[in-house]
Formats: sequence, structure tokens, C-alpha cells
Amino acid sequence: MPVRKYRSIYEMPDETWREPGDPLLYRAIREVWDFGRRTSGRRYRPGVYRFRSIEEMDVAQSDWGRATAAGDGCEPQRP
Repeated sequence: MPVRKYRSIYEMPDETWREPGDPLLYRAIREVWDFGRRTSGRRYRPGVYRFRSIEEMDVAQSDWGRATAAGDGCEPQRP
């Protein structure tokens, strides 16, 4: 995809703008969200967690970060 430079916003083509209610707008939004979901490496497990101490919370969060970085998903390891 070529990079195009414009001196003014008025020089930009307005073909990508969609009107509210346009079905193509909803499709474009869905595609952007799907792309973000596929490319985002960070996954959070749903729910609320309670910890006995700050140190226990820090250990759990670092475990979640390592699991995410390793591509193991969002499931944290329980102590």
C-alpha cells in the first residue's frame, strides 16, 4: 500500500468516510475490532481477583504477563 502525503486535509479523498447507519460503517468497525483482537498479544482473564497481600498480587500479575508473552493464553497459574 503506497504512502501518500497531503498538504491539507482538504486534499485527502473522502471516499472512506461513512454516514451513520451505513451498513459498510458497521462492517468496517467489525473488521477493525477483529484485526485488533487478532493482533493484540495481551489477553485478560475475566473476573475479579482477591489477594492476601500486594506481594501475592505482584506474583500473579507477573505470571500472567509471562504466560501472555509466551503465547500460553490468558489462564494464570494458581499458587
